[in-house]
Amino acid sequence: MEKKIKKEKDIHIAAIKVEKPEKLKTQEPLAEKDEVKQAEENMRERQKHKE
Repeated sequence: MEKKIKKEKDIHIAAIKVEKPEKLKTQEPLAEKDEVKQAEENMRERQKHKE
């Protein structure tokens, strides 16, 4: 149950970061990009495990 909530939260966070790249660029672009990449990789890993 807890994993499912965390997964949805991760996807939500990644979606927010992907949707607002211009706003994030003015803050810490490198850190934000790394976080987005990490979130996307995590999502891909989970998809692989599901199949």
